[in-house]
Amino acid sequence: MLANVAAAVLVHVPRAAAWIVQEGGAVGWDPISLWKQMGIIAKIVVIILFIMSGWSIGVMIDRAMAYNAARKQSRAFAPAVAGALRDGRIDEAIKVAERNKKSHLAKVVTAGLMEFKAHQDSPGAIPARPLRLPSALSSVLKPLSTPN
Repeated sequence: MLANVAAAVLVHVPRAAAWIVQEGGAVGWDPISLWKQMGIIAKIVVIILFIMSGWSIGVMIDRAMAYNAARKQSRAFAPAVAGALRDGRIDEAIKVAERNKKSHLAKVVTAGLMEFKAHQDSPGAIPARPLRLPSALSSVLKPLSTPN
């Protein structure tokens, strides 16, 4: 039975295709012919898709510019903060980090340094061995400060 249904469908497919083509004339595949053959709803959908495509391209360009700026600032930030931390100047390292607002690396290092400074300013708050964050951060930032 399934074979009979499949055979009947396959027999009628060329007839249906010929009917569709003959109904509207020859189908053109260029954009102007397609636009002329579209109904109003199809044209609205195409217009909405073009607007969304333009918006998407704009977002891609914006993100590429933002990531480029962040990468440049991070590459400039790493050697500057590594030098300040190597010399034990935490306040200067925080100021350097605050000048690089677009750098993701600067945001993370600033948060860590602010926390370190807060714990350093209140020595009795945490009863643990003394932290050696500047040397630890310098060792982490050293590979980042070397050019590729």
